[in-house]
Amino acid sequence: MPKRSSVGTSRASILKAAEGRHARACSRGAQKDGKFEAEAWRVRKDGTRFWANALIDPICDEAGTLLGFTKVTRDISERCRVQALEWSRLSAMGTMALTLAHELNQPLTAITNFVRGGRRLLADETVPAEVAAALDGAEKSAAPAHEIIRWARDLCSTGEGD
Repeated sequence: MPKRSSVGTSRASILKAAEGRHARACSRGAQKDGKFEAEAWRVRKDGTRFWANALIDPICDEAGTLLGFTKVTRDISERCRVQALEWSRLSAMGTMALTLAHELNQPLTAITNFVRGGRRLLADETVPAEVAAALDGAEKSAAPAHEIIRWARDLCSTGEGD
């Protein structure tokens, strides 16, 4: 088939030809697979665009002869908007959790380091049992907090808190 030039051809007829090829491809897919489903931008009669889900089903008689197709187009703009808001909210929560983990981890690390440093300074001295117990308790109390922060970071970065 020789190629035709589009020079001098109206834009509408070029688009209609492309739409026709697309429609035939969708119909072949529906006929072959029993249905064809896709999401894409569509244009309303008033010219506004909307995100749509289109479902094409073949219609056959009792003998299996193809009679035609049904096409259902649903406006799913609102669903997509709600999903985008949800993703945005989850992203903001993740950012907040990571920031919170960082902000809590800084003072916890400092406390742990000061406790360890205090223990080293007192290592050569005779330390009352209460002071040694207090240092041990402070270090042991910080460990679970570090684990919780590590879990929160893992959950935010990978989605798996295990």
